[in-house]
Amino acid sequence: MMWHNSIILGSYLAAIVLDASSDAVRDNGNKTLGHILEALSVATFLSMPFTFNADVSQLAWYIVPYALLRISLFDVIYNKLRKVKTKVEDEEGKEVEVEKRLPICYHGTTSVWDSVLGRFKVPCGAELFGRFIALVGGVAMILQMIK
Repeated sequence: MMWHNSIILGSYLAAIVLDASSDAVRDNGNKTLGHILEALSVATFLSMPFTFNADVSQLAWYIVPYALLRISLFDVIYNKLRKVKTKVEDEEGKEVEVEKRLPICYHGTTSVWDSVLGRFKVPCGAELFGRFIALVGGVAMILQMIK
């Protein structure tokens, strides 16, 4: 059974990492690679019911851990991979353009999830703690999923 749980956890993590990476890579300007990563994420997600041989009566045990893992990881991965261009002054006082990564707790304005999180104005440490709790909860549910 532990092997089964490991496959579930690995599939969930792969789908989330591929999806967050596809968004960041596409937003960084590499549309082709972004679409390839997104297709791999969708393929991973769509293959899950066949891989798991899921029992429909236990559907919540498959959906809730995925949601918790996605809540804990997606934005953090996206923010660490996403590059933004900003202008700064160099030593000579000239304005130059540099690429920077987004802050780990950055909330955009284009997704409903980001808009809702941004309204709460939770300190970054508290947000990361909440994401850690979601991560632990998601992993614990997968480990307890099938006995």
